[in-house]
Amino acid sequence: MLLSFFTRLTAVTTLIAAFATPVLAQESRTTIVLDGSGSMWGQIDGEAKITIAQRALTGLIGELEGTTQLGLVAYGHRERGQCGDIETLVAPGPDNADAVLDALAGISPKGKTPLSDAVIFAAEGLRYTEDKATVILISDGIETCEADPCAVGQQLEQTGIDFTAHVIGFDVDDAAADQLACLADATGGQFIAAADAVGLADALEQVTVAAPPAPTTVTFLAETEGTGERIESGLVWTVRPVGGEDPLIENSNIAAPELELAAGRYEALVLSTGTEATTTADVVVVSGDAPFTVTLLLPAPAPIVALDVPATAVAGTTIDIGWTGPGKQGSYLGIHELDAPAGRYINYAYVDGGSPTSLLMPITPGTYEVRYLTESARQVLATQAIEITPVTATLDIPESAAVGATIPVAWTGPNFERDYITVAVVDAPGGQYENYTYTREGAPLDLVMPGVPGTYEIRYVASQDNTILAGQTITVTDQVASLDAPETADIGSTLSVNWTGPGYDGDFISVAREDQAPGAYENWADPEKGSPLDLVMPETPGFYELRYILGEDKRVLATRPITVLAVTATVTGPDTAMAGSLAEIGWAGPGYPDDYLTVAGPDAPPKSYEHWAELGDGPSALKMPDDPGTYELRYVLPEGDGNILAAQPITVLPAEATLTAPEEVVRGRQITVEWSGPNGPGDYLSLARPDAADTKYEDYIYTRAGQSVQLPAPQEPGRYELRYVMGGAKRVIARVSLEVTQPTARLAAPTTSNAGGVLQVAWQGPGGEDDTIAIIPRDGTAEEVLASGSVSVGNPVSLTLPADPGDFDLVYLSNDTILSRQEITLQ
Repeated sequence: MLLSFFTRLTAVTTLIAAFATPVLAQESRTTIVLDGSGSMWGQIDGEAKITIAQRALTGLIGELEGTTQLGLVAYGHRERGQCGDIETLVAPGPDNADAVLDALAGISPKGKTPLSDAVIFAAEGLRYTEDKATVILISDGIETCEADPCAVGQQLEQTGIDFTAHVIGFDVDDAAADQLACLADATGGQFIAAADAVGLADALEQVTVAAPPAPTTVTFLAETEGTGERIESGLVWTVRPVGGEDPLIENSNIAAPELELAAGRYEALVLSTGTEATTTADVVVVSGDAPFTVTLLLPAPAPIVALDVPATAVAGTTIDIGWTGPGKQGSYLGIHELDAPAGRYINYAYVDGGSPTSLLMPITPGTYEVRYLTESARQVLATQAIEITPVTATLDIPESAAVGATIPVAWTGPNFERDYITVAVVDAPGGQYENYTYTREGAPLDLVMPGVPGTYEIRYVASQDNTILAGQTITVTDQVASLDAPETADIGSTLSVNWTGPGYDGDFISVAREDQAPGAYENWADPEKGSPLDLVMPETPGFYELRYILGEDKRVLATRPITVLAVTATVTGPDTAMAGSLAEIGWAGPGYPDDYLTVAGPDAPPKSYEHWAELGDGPSALKMPDDPGTYELRYVLPEGDGNILAAQPITVLPAEATLTAPEEVVRGRQITVEWSGPNGPGDYLSLARPDAADTKYEDYIYTRAGQSVQLPAPQEPGRYELRYVMGGAKRVIARVSLEVTQPTARLAAPTTSNAGGVLQVAWQGPGGEDDTIAIIPRDGTAEEVLASGSVSVGNPVSLTLPADPGDFDLVYLSNDTILSRQEITLQ
């Protein structure tokens, strides 16, 4: 377990006191290597990292002036995407602090991060192989130019006189911190992670002073994996530096070793004497680390498991296996060959459902092993041997059968789930067959023979591994068939074909081109319809074959050539017709039952059309397209892709219509409308609001009702529109405006009368069947009727008056509207 270097350096300022002796004062020359890659424009607390670095270095350089020969190298500051962008901005030398400051201020990040090559470049500028040299690297990211900082550090340490690289990781993640720390460790330098401006200033201060680092106290513990339980005994520890040095402790029987470790990388190994399990961890100790603990995880001891397995079982059967053990989810029982690896099973079953567990046995006899395995299939907790005895099956079949015949197969056998009976080529593997039927269909069962004569084998096949439990050969003999029909026939005609043959389910008689495969055809018919049968001829003239096809394997049992002859037809109709109208179309031709007439675009395929009509005894009514243009009237033979036997051009003219109706009508009255137009199927006249969509209306009537029709006027007065609507196109092709008016009425009656008496009221008005003469309170509304009489009973209307005297109104009510009002006083 590699402990994070970065997370143990979060409090950089706490380490400053540990350093006392100035280092740079003893060094002759130092070069600062600054990251000028594009990522330095990243923000920390709203300020660019390059700006923070420039400010922190300015303070450091001011403090170092006069104490060391200082140089400055930058990388990634001139070009994007160039790993060779490394430059000495100021060569190491005395009294050059101002030059370094000027160069530092001019760095503008742009490119990649070749930090390894930059450190080598700076070291060579310091003549590190001849003189003592120090490099201070400031980087905010990982190497991006395919170099290995660890290897570079080791090379410089080995070849230099006294070379040291101090590395400051500025706002870096764990991966970059580990890489940068490796470079510093290899040269004996410091690595410090700085998260912000304060951290960077502190880090720069630290790398200017150093003292022999104190060792770090590291405690090693072991726990049980998955439980967190501390292991207190039965442990043997070894801890050694990485790199082949002698162990610090070896095979030490201590519960929790506590060691004082210098900065470096170590390997810890612990062995459990109880389970003999071992585990290791990589440990990195950094100068100034606070004491920390390393915890290694050991697997829990395997639980005790016992199996209860019968001594023998029949091949392919499912048996119950008793067991005791942890029963953890994912653990399972397996049946294995004796020398198979732990996880290689023949069959298995999870133990989640408890004991006993049902397990399918192998289909091949022999000695096997039942195993209890953990969920990872890495650990076998218990085993027990079992002997698998043979399972038998028998077949009873006829010695021969005809191709494509269905024969009964009597059988005995285990009838395991999905076991099946097959007919197969004699040497074919168990899973290959010509036909099959599942044994669950019973005994005997039906099995279809192949379509090619020869010697085959009927087999009982166990579904597990397609194992053949029984086999018996059968001779499949050929069948014969014959066809009798005329030598010629017209295209699209229905031909009577006499035939002989097996007549099996799936057999068919076809008409096909001579070069078509046996299963391909132009048309076909089912022999179950008897002999003779009807077969429709192709729509294209030419030379064809009548064929008897055996459904099994699509074998041709009989053929007969036939010549299909062309036929002629004519179609007659008007040269022009109105869009959407019905045109009378005459025809002559073969008149087959499915032939039809169409109107279509000139380039449309035979079976594409605008409208169609069946052939009649005389001319057929064919609806014209809704859009004007040039079209064709066609006689179409529908066989196959269709065949146009005759065509005549027709020009479809724009649809026109007229409407004649009164300009004004009283609400509720009948409107008489006379019209002219295409009178196509679905055309209708509608009465609609002027702003309504073409297909919205108050009322409508189909044009097929006659040239003069009536529509009721709406009850609500106002402006309306009469429309002629083409039903197919849902398009208005004519419209006229219509005003629906309110009717008038008059009343004649005395102005005084006796309360509770009967009053005779004479009236004039629309006389609708729901109209009434009513009495209401003076200035009242239509909803306040006190008494009323229907005008449908005659004129005048006898009205029984209210019993209470007072002032009232006599009113004429039509559709809940007051058309006339007269005052009356009851005494």
